[in-house]
Amino acid sequence: MSFPISATDILAWSTSEIAELSTSEIADLSASAIQALSADQISLGLNVGDLQAFGTDQIQAFTTDQIAYGLTTTQINSLLTTQIAALTTNQIANGLSVTDIKQLTAANVAALTNTQIAALTTDQLGTNGLTTANFITLSTGQIAALTTNQIANGLTNAQIAALTTAQAQALTNDQVAALT
Repeated sequence: MSFPISATDILAWSTSEIAELSTSEIADLSASAIQALSADQISLGLNVGDLQAFGTDQIQAFTTDQIAYGLTTTQINSLLTTQIAALTTNQIANGLSVTDIKQLTAANVAALTNTQIAALTTDQLGTNGLTTANFITLSTGQIAALTTNQIANGLTNAQIAALTTAQAQALTNDQVAALT
């Protein structure tokens, strides 16, 4: 292996060679090297420690396809809350599956920014997405960030019924109208 690691180098490496990288070498990967990682190199070559070694700018370098087809749900749940909060709205809406959203830990749901919450698709919020248990942990700011489309077409009856008093009070008039 030669350092620094280029995108060309990454393309030629096997998953076992990726797995041999130290966390300091992972932390030194450039955005172009990260974007050159294949789905298999990500899912089979990177462990929890490796993923947690990525800086927030490196997390943002992952393409939506790498997130969708490379990162496993377990790997996504192993991300630090700062890394979850660093995901772009495009990565959230187009990279995370409904299963990924459903399996998020409570800490990771709490780490989602209001902008990220507003970027969730109606499917990611709905029956197969965000669980009611995680929905009721949303902050009032996260609730206020929901779009009227998300409320009208994404929330389940169970989620609506489970709204806490504080969450219900955080709803805007337009959001309340979208509940009907």
